[in-house]
Amino acid sequence: MTARRSTPTVVDPFDRFGDHLRIALRAPASFQLMMWLASGPGAELPPRSSPPRRGRWVVCGYGRLGRELIEDLHAEGLECTVVHPAAEPPPVEEVTTVVAGRGYEPAVLEQAGLADAVGFVAASDNDTTNPSVIAAARRVDPSLFVTARQNRPSSGPLFAVMDADSLLVPTEVVAHEVYAQVSTRCCGASCRRCPRAGTAGQPTSSTA
Repeated sequence: MTARRSTPTVVDPFDRFGDHLRIALRAPASFQLMMWLASGPGAELPPRSSPPRRGRWVVCGYGRLGRELIEDLHAEGLECTVVHPAAEPPPVEEVTTVVAGRGYEPAVLEQAGLADAVGFVAASDNDTTNPSVIAAARRVDPSLFVTARQNRPSSGPLFAVMDADSLLVPTEVVAHEVYAQVSTRCCGASCRRCPRAGTAGQPTSSTA
């Protein structure tokens, strides 16, 4: 009997997290179920994530996560403003406004129009910077939907205090994806199809 060979799968946690955000925007209940199934036996049903489908998002950091989420938010018809610390901000799509500065500075957040935004992303690769910009953003608007990047598992207690609405921990995203594909081929296939298919009968884009 000849053993079947499977094609290796490479999991990009930033791409997968962006897919998750798009699913949550289109179909919060489906995303909640998908996360529950990927959590393993005995896991409690996670709270339902409902990121705002209308309005503008401010993204602090234009690295791997920032670029991915801006692309995904644009694909869903949402406007973005980028805050980047470099003296010369990186080139981004023409539909994106770029503000040079640090996201924890009140003047920079004011220039980015945070008071009129609905969503905020702390996307840097620094586990000290991201909580700082979240705290600064919430001082401007406590009702913001906050997405954050936690780079090291050891930073968990700090990010737990920040209580982000959506949290990327790259190692956890990879682990959940691998579990979904290994435990049941059906669940893995569903996770991959959702970003492309969306939810029947629901619009796939919105305007501010």
